[in-house]
Amino acid sequence: MKKIANKQISERQIKKLQEELQMNKSLLGFYFWTEFVKEALKINLITEIAIRDLLEKVAKKFNTTPTRVDKALRNLILTIGQQNIQNFFNVKYKITIRSMLFLSIDYLKNKYIIE
Repeated sequence: MKKIANKQISERQIKKLQEELQMNKSLLGFYFWTEFVKEALKINLITEIAIRDLLEKVAKKFNTTPTRVDKALRNLILTIGQQNIQNFFNVKYKITIRSMLFLSIDYLKNKYIIE
């Protein structure tokens, strides 16, 4: 594992996490998730992340609606399984799009960025 100093997480690193979580590549949510995380990483303060805004940005990029993106992401989480995600991140709480996003960002930053 190579850590980087410039605080940039690559798309390849996001996809590696998706593979580790065993996200189904045949689901549209897989591709939405990659873009969703990339957009969230552009925001400096994690507390400023508004899920609605991210859904809109991803929807615009894929020429669809925020509702479809939301539904696809929820379906992706259901497909992975609540228990599998909780075990992977070692948490006990309910997994939502927001919690999955924050867990993913924290994981990526801890694994790939030198503080």
